Amino acid sequence: MFRLAINSCMLFLIITLVACSASQGVASRSHLQPMADEDNFQRLKTEGRLLGIEKKFFQAIIKLDQAALLRPNDVHVHLMLGEAHFHVGHGSESLAHLKKSRELAPNNYQVESWLGTIHIELGQLSEAEVAYSNVLALKPNDYNALVYMGYIAFHKKDYPTCQAYFKRYKRLIEVIEPTRLTEQEKRRYQQATEYYRACDASWRDETLKLHKTL
Repeated sequence: MFRLAINSCMLFLIITLVACSASQGVASRSHLQPMADEDNFQRLKTEGRLLGIEKKFFQAIIKLDQAALLRPNDVHVHLMLGEAHFHVGHGSESLAHLKKSRELAPNNYQVESWLGTIHIELGQLSEAEVAYSNVLALKPNDYNALVYMGYIAFHKKDYPTCQAYFKRYKRLIEVIEPTRLTEQEKRRYQQATEYYRACDASWRDETLKLHKTL
């Protein structure tokens, strides 16, 4: 009888220990889960970024989409997704991710620059003007923004503003030694010069027409 009581006590003790061990295991796993998710997120984000650098944009999108599922409000993931979708010609998807980035991080230079680029690509000049105005508020001498603001003003037939932006850009770029300019910068300077001349000619034509009506 005494031995049976001891055995019953030992059995109860074993069951209790097993139950405690199981509950500790569950608690431990639940504690480790956020850490595992964070590790996976960082891995996917890094892999997506590297694939983007290698210009493997479709593969980058897959990795970054998976990262976005783990952390839906990460600014940089949405920014990289916006860039990747742009490079594969997905204009609307690119715009959606970049707008999400803007919501999460207002007044972000990179986000506004990319939004300006996408809006120009989609022919949305008013939206591009807002984005590039934001860029210039953050970085007043941004070459790209100055050129595109001049381009937008030209298409709006606001020739004085067009000239002002291109003149400001040319003044900044012409103090740089030509040998220090990249091929892309040289092409942009050439295009800006052509637009500057077109602005001047169009302004003269508009002024001449105005004088004839007086």
